[in-house]
Amino acid sequence: MLNKVQLIGNTGADGQIKYTQTGKQVVSFSIATSKSYMNASNEKVEKVEWHNCVYWPKNDKIGSWIKKGRKLFVEGELQTRSWEDKQSGQKRYTTEIIVHNLLFLDKAPVEEHNQYAQSEPPRIDDSTFDRAPDLSDIPF
Repeated sequence: MLNKVQLIGNTGADGQIKYTQTGKQVVSFSIATSKSYMNASNEKVEKVEWHNCVYWPKNDKIGSWIKKGRKLFVEGELQTRSWEDKQSGQKRYTTEIIVHNLLFLDKAPVEEHNQYAQSEPPRIDDSTFDRAPDLSDIPF
């Protein structure tokens, strides 16, 4: 069986960095992809899809490089998890991309250039686990 996702898009916000009880960093972020098509009235329509991503970087610096508007290539697998809503008591579900490979397709924004000039390579390919850890101990 195959569960593989590959996307190229722009981040919608800065990555949210959190830590597990064992100190392992996890970064959650959203990425937007879009496609254009002509509708029945011959007008160009752009459709944007938002994808929630969870990334377990080997290098703790990478999480801080995920900033709003960055162009990324992400590769990973789909995972659905559930939890009980504390207010309503209903079971809720979310589907996320567990990122195994992350590639920055742009350079750091100009205002951050000095901060990252010494530490950020133009492209990063950081393979993580064959299988992501259980997310149940992460307070998203």
